Amino acid sequence: MNRKSAKMSVEASNGAEIGDRRLDKTGARSRDWIRAWLIGAAMTCAGMPSAQAWPYGDDAEADSGEVAAPAFCEGIPRQSVGRLSLPGAIKMALCHNPSVVKARRDVRSARLNYDAEDAKYASEVEFTVNESYQFGDTSQIENVVNVDPANPTSIRSNSERTYMSLRWTAPWWYKSEFKYEAAKSRLGIQLAEARLNRTEQDVMFSVYKAYLAALVQKHKLDIETRKLEAISDQSKTQQRNFELGRASEVGVVIEEGNLLNQQLTAGDTREAMDTKMNELLGWLDIKNATGVELDDYPLEPGKSDVHAYDIDRALQFQTQEVNIQIVQQAVEIDKHEDVWKPTVSTWAGYSPYIKSVGTSQSREINDLVTVGVEVQVELPNFEARDAAVKVASHDKTMLDEQLRGAIDDTRSQSRQFQNKLTKLTEQIELLDKLRKVQERRLEAGRKSVELGTMNPMEYRNLESNLDATQTQRLDKLFDYLVAEAELKHLHGIDVLANIR
Repeated sequence: MNRKSAKMSVEASNGAEIGDRRLDKTGARSRDWIRAWLIGAAMTCAGMPSAQAWPYGDDAEADSGEVAAPAFCEGIPRQSVGRLSLPGAIKMALCHNPSVVKARRDVRSARLNYDAEDAKYASEVEFTVNESYQFGDTSQIENVVNVDPANPTSIRSNSERTYMSLRWTAPWWYKSEFKYEAAKSRLGIQLAEARLNRTEQDVMFSVYKAYLAALVQKHKLDIETRKLEAISDQSKTQQRNFELGRASEVGVVIEEGNLLNQQLTAGDTREAMDTKMNELLGWLDIKNATGVELDDYPLEPGKSDVHAYDIDRALQFQTQEVNIQIVQQAVEIDKHEDVWKPTVSTWAGYSPYIKSVGTSQSREINDLVTVGVEVQVELPNFEARDAAVKVASHDKTMLDEQLRGAIDDTRSQSRQFQNKLTKLTEQIELLDKLRKVQERRLEAGRKSVELGTMNPMEYRNLESNLDATQTQRLDKLFDYLVAEAELKHLHGIDVLANIR
């Protein structure tokens, strides 16, 4: 809807103002297709580029609706959970994580900002009504029949004038900066949507990593708990043997020291698990970790080919934000270079005029219709224009350098993650072989203990070696799964398939 203003005034010719009333209304640009067609035809006739020739994308109205959360959020609880699975944790974060919620609101704000900027690029229509009266006595000296010049006659003279006009001012040139600002705002929507996508990817990766870290600590705690139970049983056995005279007091003291050390180790492992759990629940916006249990997740290497990831997809994902910003700066440069902004207005007026003269009340009636075109051109400030263009060009150059840096970093990180996955795969395979050897050795040691050819201390050392290998394997599996997730994150791929 065009901005319209109506002005009505009634004035007296002797300078006393009888009344003045003005009504202004401002609205967004009409979307009526007939009006759009007429304006397009007028622009074509005037030599102006049509809407289809605008170089910054479709001029369709942006969706200003709220960015809805995923449909699965309706069944996702908030700040209350008993058991937690990895897919459930990621979905909960996508629904309730403050960073994701803020990113959705930023998209909404960007759409509203586009609507506000787009509405400014509108034609102006002004309707004016002016009613005036003139009255008084006119002294007549000449050209009056039977009038003595020494005694002039005063003749009553009244006039009434009504003036109505309609003026339409096109926005094509003098409001061009609003067109550029609308183009930048439209790109701002794309930028906000890209940042929302990145935020979701960042949160999914962080939750995935935090969940695995907590799960690994849980498995480590299981190992340390089993060791604690075994050492506790051994300490009790040593105490009974001492009471029966089969062991020395030194052996009892050694076992008690081993038990205390293992209790400290198990306590540290539990504390580390609690820390990882709190980090995980922080991403889910859950304040209390009490009573939360984690479902198991297979901690095994993936079977995907690490070299099958498309580097072009990674480059597109990692550079989408800076690419949009570069286009925004290009629009900013064009805006400053477009300095000639003539104002073109067309208007039509209608003015009936009635004049009454003398005692005979002779009347003179005139109906006047006027049309016209008005062009105003302000001389640009070229010095200010050049300064603004230099600033915008410098900012674009900085963004170009940032783009090149992002491309180089993405290629380098992709190679690093692929090499890291290859090395970790080899290390995990070696640890698997070592674990199998240690398991066979432990089984042989158990039989030796039964035969009395190996003492319990030696057997426990075999158990400790196997536990250390399993702990080391857990760390390598965690590193592998995180590196694989980092490679997916680099390419903008969800860490879990079909998660949303």
